[in-house]
This record gives sequence, structure tokens and C-alpha cells, in this order.
Amino acid sequence: MKLLVLLSVCSCLALNTWAEPTPCAAPPLLVGNVAITGKEGTFLSVAEYSYDAVREQVRIRDFGLYDNKGYSVDFLMQFQQGVMYEIDSTRSTCKKFALKSSFHPMRIPASAKMESEVVLGTTSFPDSGLPITSWKGEDKDIGGKNGECRNFCTGS
Repeated sequence: MKLLVLLSVCSCLALNTWAEPTPCAAPPLLVGNVAITGKEGTFLSVAEYSYDAVREQVRIRDFGLYDNKGYSVDFLMQFQQGVMYEIDSTRSTCKKFALKSSFHPMRIPASAKMESEVVLGTTSFPDSGLPITSWKGEDKDIGGKNGECRNFCTGS
């Protein structure tokens, strides 16, 4: 009897270990930063983004250097209202544009299937690499070629 219980516990643990990841979605409110550098330092960009799935809006503030000239852009996209604002803080101006695209939630479609898993960085030390899971599936909200799109999601 004890052997049966031990085998059951070991089987459950093994199945959990080998289980495939499941599709995920970003939290409804998300903020973050992105930094990009170009070859030989010709381009540098540091951007802040705010993602608001509740109000369906995204704000991107980008500051950088291109050919030794500084630039900054600030865009606020409000999808429910169908407008985008380009904000210039240095000149204290704001331009309003029509926004014709629809809001795209940051998520992996529920019907998506896992394609592969890779680690960016190294696996030589514990918690030193960033695991990336690649997904393939259809998202009717996005469209794309035959509704097919590739999505990427990071794990922990």
C-alpha cells in the first residue's frame, strides 16, 4: 500500500514537471522600460511604456540619440476614443491624430500551441537566463495572414 501511494505521488510530480506551459495574458495595468542600442553606438533608445487594458490605451515615451543628435517622442494612443496624441514637452505642443487601428490586448491566444522554449543568456548559473516560450496560434482580434500570428511570452 505504501508503495502504491509513493508511486502515485512520484507520478503526479513527474507529470507536473513535464507539463507544457499554458497561454497567458499580461496584467491589465502594466508599465515597463525598454533600452536598445545600435551597432557601434550609432543609435540609442530608452523608452517607457504604460499599458492600460481597462481603458484600452497605451503611452510610449522614447528618448534617444541618433547620429549624435538627441530626440524625444511621446505618444498617447486611446483606442476607445480612436485618437492618438503626439506630445512635445520641449515645445509645449500636442498634436491630435485619428487612430484607425483597434486595441490589441497583450496576451497569448487560448488556442495557441507552444512551439519551443529557449533561454536568453546563460544557464550556467541558477536564475541567470531569461526563459522565452514561443507560441503559434490564431487570434481573430488581430487578423494577420489567415488570422495566424506568432506570440512570445516570458516565463520566470
